[in-house]
Amino acid sequence: MSGLAIFPVHAKDSCVPVHFVAAKESFCLEVADTFASREAGLQNRDSIPSRGGMIFVFPENAPRVFWMKDTLLELDILFLDGAGVVRGLVTRVPPGPIKLYAPARYVIELPGGTGEALGLWPGDKVLLPKRLTRSIFK
Repeated sequence: MSGLAIFPVHAKDSCVPVHFVAAKESFCLEVADTFASREAGLQNRDSIPSRGGMIFVFPENAPRVFWMKDTLLELDILFLDGAGVVRGLVTRVPPGPIKLYAPARYVIELPGGTGEALGLWPGDKVLLPKRLTRSIFK
C-alpha cells in the first residue's frame, strides 16, 4: 500500500480518487469517459464540491480543445499525458473557448484557482486509479 491519504469528498455523482503528488493532496473527481459525458462536462453547475471536479478520459493522447459552453464557473484545466504527467495547465478560465495544441489523454477540471493554491506546474505527476489507466475503449 502506498500510504496515500484519500480524503472523503461529496460529489454530485460517483467519483474516483486522484492524488496530486507534488501538492500531497487528493481529490475525488467525477469521470467523463463517454462522448456524451465529455460533451456535458461541468455545464450548468453552480458549484463544485470541495476537493471535487471532473476528469475527462480519452482513448489516446491527442490535441484537445475544450469549449466552456454553458459553464457557469471559473475553472482550472489540467492537460495530462497517458502517464498522468501535467503537460499543460490553464488557471481561472472563464466561460469561452480554450485551445491547447499539445497531446493529452486526460483532462482535469477543478474550481478556478485550485491549481495555483496547490502549487501545480507542468511536469507534476498525478496518480490516477487503475480503472482510468486501463484502456476502457477496447
